Amino acid sequence: MEKIEKLCSVTIRLKVQAQLPKGEAQDPVRQEFEFLYGVEHQVPTLEKALAGATAGHQFSLVIPPGELYDAHDPDLIREIPKEGLLKQRVREGPSDENEFPGAI
Repeated sequence: MEKIEKLCSVTIRLKVQAQLPKGEAQDPVRQEFEFLYGVEHQVPTLEKALAGATAGHQFSLVIPPGELYDAHDPDLIREIPKEGLLKQRVREGPSDENEFPGAI
């Protein structure tokens, strides 16, 4: 079997499940993605788990939030007064995709 090394094309089929603060688990999301190992860098925990693995290798790992989102910085939190916010209105009924040009 071929081992994963630099310049190998790697396809990963994964199930992502976030652990919420109170110990609850979010519903899992299944995804698949492909990348060139050692060229298109991934989070360090994933790259270490893949190093030297072979095709069909299955594993479970936990990626620390800091690798994905950076460390929590309370200085970046800002309170916004409610008075300055506009009240958005939602209309009932089917939406028209042409209603807001440029919106996805």
